[in-house]
Amino acid sequence: MINLFLFLILGHNLTDTTEADSLFRLPYTTTYISKSDIQWGGVSEILAQQPGIIKSGNIFYFRGTATEGLGLFIVDGIDIVNPVYKTPWIAFNEDAISKMWVTLDGGGSEYGTTNLGLINIYTKDGANGYDGNIRYSTNSHIGEHFCNFNIGGGVPLLNSVKFFASGSIDTTDNNSPSILPKINNGIYQTNGMLKLLWTPKPFLKIDIKNELLNQRYMVYDHYRSQGAWTGDWPLYNLGYYGTILSITHNITKNASYSISMGRMSSRVNVSSQGKKSYNDWKEIGTGLPWVSFAYDSGWYNPKNNEWRTVNGAEWSAEKAWRYFYEKVAQMGYYDEGQEKWIWKDGVKATDIRDAYLTRYYQTNSYMVGKNTNLLTRNDSVVYEINDTTFIYYHKFNLEKYINDLGRYANNEIDSDSLESSGNLYMIRDNHDEWGMFEYNFDPVWIDNRNITNFLNISFNSQINKNNKLTFGTSLKQYEMDLTEVSFLNTNPYLYICEAKPQFHTAYISDEFKNRKLLINAGVRLDYSNPGVDNYSSIDNLSIGIKKSAKEKYGIGPDLGISFTPFSSSVIYLNHKYFYKPQDFRAPLGYIQCADLEMEKTIMYSGGIRQKLPLKFILEASPYYKEIRNLLTAKYVTEDFNRTFITYLTLAPNNKIKTYGIDLQLEKNFSNWVSGTFGYSYLQAKLIGPSMINLYIIDSSTQEYDLPVDRTHSYKANIHFSVPTITVFSPLSNWNLDFRYNYTSGVLFDSTDSKKGVIGTARMSPVSKVDIRVEKEFNIVGLNLGLFMNVWNVFNIKNILEVYSSTGKPDIPSSPSAYDSTYWEELYQTYLNESDGYKDLLGYANARNMYNKYLETWKSYYNNPDHYDIPRIIEFGIVTHF
Repeated sequence: MINLFLFLILGHNLTDTTEADSLFRLPYTTTYISKSDIQWGGVSEILAQQPGIIKSGNIFYFRGTATEGLGLFIVDGIDIVNPVYKTPWIAFNEDAISKMWVTLDGGGSEYGTTNLGLINIYTKDGANGYDGNIRYSTNSHIGEHFCNFNIGGGVPLLNSVKFFASGSIDTTDNNSPSILPKINNGIYQTNGMLKLLWTPKPFLKIDIKNELLNQRYMVYDHYRSQGAWTGDWPLYNLGYYGTILSITHNITKNASYSISMGRMSSRVNVSSQGKKSYNDWKEIGTGLPWVSFAYDSGWYNPKNNEWRTVNGAEWSAEKAWRYFYEKVAQMGYYDEGQEKWIWKDGVKATDIRDAYLTRYYQTNSYMVGKNTNLLTRNDSVVYEINDTTFIYYHKFNLEKYINDLGRYANNEIDSDSLESSGNLYMIRDNHDEWGMFEYNFDPVWIDNRNITNFLNISFNSQINKNNKLTFGTSLKQYEMDLTEVSFLNTNPYLYICEAKPQFHTAYISDEFKNRKLLINAGVRLDYSNPGVDNYSSIDNLSIGIKKSAKEKYGIGPDLGISFTPFSSSVIYLNHKYFYKPQDFRAPLGYIQCADLEMEKTIMYSGGIRQKLPLKFILEASPYYKEIRNLLTAKYVTEDFNRTFITYLTLAPNNKIKTYGIDLQLEKNFSNWVSGTFGYSYLQAKLIGPSMINLYIIDSSTQEYDLPVDRTHSYKANIHFSVPTITVFSPLSNWNLDFRYNYTSGVLFDSTDSKKGVIGTARMSPVSKVDIRVEKEFNIVGLNLGLFMNVWNVFNIKNILEVYSSTGKPDIPSSPSAYDSTYWEELYQTYLNESDGYKDLLGYANARNMYNKYLETWKSYYNNPDHYDIPRIIEFGIVTHF
């Protein structure tokens, strides 16, 4: 597709635009990405520098629409976005990209299902001769090591077949707290792609591509840990495999068709405590009596999860448990010869059960056996019980729990008869001495598997010199299997989604072009079938009643016009409709409803691109976007089983409107220096009911400022390039890239303890300077490159999140002042504790105790996740062959 240049990409020389055709192309705000940019920071950093796109932490703002995904990813003509998590599966590295562009107002009629940007990527096919590269980089701040390779060329003995292979390994040892915000930690990722291109005839191309991705990482939460526990957080395992076959056939000189078909399979597994599943969870907490005793005795430090050696004795969890129940609770003793526990007469079976249950703190539970011997002694019932015979091991049974839920809904059993979740919900409390940082974890278990089957067909015909017709269809069928278990109380919350949704589209567009005018008009039909038989109606909670969600349709016209009133300028206008299926997952605590109208976006955009004296080019692009059928929370109360119940569901009651303008000035100062300078203005408003929090919903329909409203942003990209100089070669082949980014702060609701929300405030603006330095060498015919990337050169502490009551990122309110009476009494209580406990804490006096409290208080509220990245320095080497 021929596209309109929005502005000059860093390092991309401006061409002489003496003819109007070089200024105006299709009427879309499209930016080509140069290869040097692709290799610097990856796709996310590329997007952050585009006009109309703002990156804040892990969230992207596309002209006022925020998302943690990255828009509509099209790779080699295929949409690769996961239908559940809305994130792209990318199984190749940046060096495998041959060309890439970003479109902010949707592209032509063949693209839809998003109100965000369109990221279009084509991977390499392989050269006629063998070539490739190997790249290695490291980042000392977070222990990251990244290595990739790419190689392509002809297949021996098959003259018409070429291949391209790409692979990479990315590891990050980042499991301990620091100043770095750590959304994903302990990353280990491998990916690979193999592509074969067969050209039996010049007019026929057939390629098959296989992709594989495996990723493992943990999630870090500052509030829950500041010690060694960070490495024990829930482990995420993600995988993706795809096989794609594409055929392109030029029927005649002016007509061609293409067919793409394939199958993509992805999985997401989340389990607690590293590699252990939810049936293997083992944890201890100071809330258990024997662990609390070990803590008071100085044997165990929950902050570091360490057992200590005291007076020559090495303590462990098992040894401390035995000591407590033999010496302290005096319930029995462990016989080393028989290797079993001998319980005393009179000890209740339920007490023994609880003792076993908390021994290693397992998710599975010990219960009193059915064949327990009952002995009557002095008119009291005593259980004759031991470790192996009368206590049995009980695993959490997911299938039984699901079946019991249906029986419970039909009043066949009571809540006490529901399948036990073991001890998962009872993770005992480990915390620091002030009860602020926690060292316990919310157990979580997720199993999500998706299969995507697709078929894309398109046809292009150059009807005459000025007229081109394009039409096609895309058929997609998903097989989704999602199970989530949240162990928050005795009986776990369960969410299951088994669906086979279908998304089909058909489009037709016509492009008319002469020297002064280009018109692109088309229409797109979107069809959505959620493929869900059981769902919760917005107005009626029908448990146990089968009801299929209805099919949905959307018709979206697309019209774009470009014309050149003068040879030095071009004006373009665009109008487009988008239809996007609603999300398949509901937030925890909400009732999911699959029978919802598709999200609808109406966009108007345009612009003028003008040549100025001294080879400057100025572009101004205003836009207006309105998103309808957005989901919001809704309470529903109804009579269910003769009882009035109220539940929270989602309803399409909201809409958003955004408008703004992007300005860009580009200039080639010389053959050595080029650059772009830009400014964006944005307003974003929500129209409809506002959910202040999960429990308070403002049902009025009015206009609100949105947090995505980043009013002003400034961007600059400057590229310095030193070509080959034969006189003094050390000065040759240098590249220096400079980036500057400034953005208004995010809006937030300001609150106080008396009035609740008292108004809207804005955080501080954010700014960042990045640089890249690269030097190329040629040693004995081998091309080498050394590079250094520095993000946030001046180490600016950019704020991403603040406390609503103070507007500050590190303090929600003033800490309590030193009260000598209170702290002296607390210190005396501390002195009366056991010697081991005092040894762990080591307070010198009451004032010292207060100072330690204040230090912990500040650490707790000064959350590193409230800040964007600090200065990060990356070094690397690349070789081309």
